[in-house]
Amino acid sequence: MLQFDQVSFSYPDGPVLDRVHFRVERGAYEGIIGPSGCGKSTLMRLISGLLQTADGTIERGFERLGLVCQEDTLIDEISILRNITYVCNDPQTARRCLQLVGLGELPEKTRAATLSKGMKKRVEIARALSINPDFLVMDEPFSGLDHVGKFALIAQLKHFLAAIDTTFLYVTHDISEALLVCDHLTVLSARPARVLRRFENVQQADRQQLKQAIIQLLGHASCV
Repeated sequence: MLQFDQVSFSYPDGPVLDRVHFRVERGAYEGIIGPSGCGKSTLMRLISGLLQTADGTIERGFERLGLVCQEDTLIDEISILRNITYVCNDPQTARRCLQLVGLGELPEKTRAATLSKGMKKRVEIARALSINPDFLVMDEPFSGLDHVGKFALIAQLKHFLAAIDTTFLYVTHDISEALLVCDHLTVLSARPARVLRRFENVQQADRQQLKQAIIQLLGHASCV
């Protein structure tokens, strides 16, 4: 579905990724975790094709990429329904996706500007799902939410995902988020990011032990 093979990337001010390698299998719930500023956003742009790498290879086996970003990407001046149909061009699909994320009772003419951060994020998830993505990527999607709102959405995320047949990649610096959502985790170092370790079968592991192992990895990486 997606494979990075020894991918490196640099900006004029220095290297960002250092021979990054990982593979996301079809149907997996995959996580990438690393400290803030390590290059995760660059990784996302490479996945989406917005950036091209000169070093290493990227294999993309998906056709429809759904993306939920850290930033607020709704158009505030238009309705929530139009925010979604702008992408999928199908009002019925848009309504079904709003229902899926728990906003089915909200008047569809509601302007995005009037929504809370948590509700806006639900609309963004609905918009990403509306194209029936075979690969869904979330880049720090809940970073702007308070603790309660964040984990309320995370608790429902797998319910959203179960409604569609998709492969899922969750990119974050928050260990607790990653452990709740993902089945497999790749841990990146500080910039320039390189792969420190991969953890399989996360949901079957002892969560506290795994969290401590990741903390130790990231703590060590920051001192290198």
